[in-house]
Amino acid sequence: MDTAILVDELNQNAVELIKVLDEKNFVFTVAALMKNEDAEDWRLVLGIPEIRTKGSRDSLTQINNIIEEKDLKISLYDIILVDDQDRLFTLLRSKVGVRQGALPLKITGNYFDGTRFPDSIIYVVK
Repeated sequence: MDTAILVDELNQNAVELIKVLDEKNFVFTVAALMKNEDAEDWRLVLGIPEIRTKGSRDSLTQINNIIEEKDLKISLYDIILVDDQDRLFTLLRSKVGVRQGALPLKITGNYFDGTRFPDSIIYVVK
């Protein structure tokens, strides 16, 4: 199957999941489909407040329950949870600011303050 088709499919499924997470008041401040340059694959990356201190288990359980409840076509394998104070997200906020509208925003081949930002489709920046 063509990689572009797989990315489009993941993009659509990621958008569905983000909408449902928002409706269910799941707390996240950044949501982006990001390309892993080493593995040449894409993942939905969610910025979760304080995940470094509280861990990811509860968040992953909530996400999995929502995926099963809504019968969404995305798996936990497609999702990475990162602390929302991660350097990449801090750089992202400094360059694009907090946005509710004008999203999704595609970022390709950009450097922010000397750091290569992965190819991404940014859905949410709070």
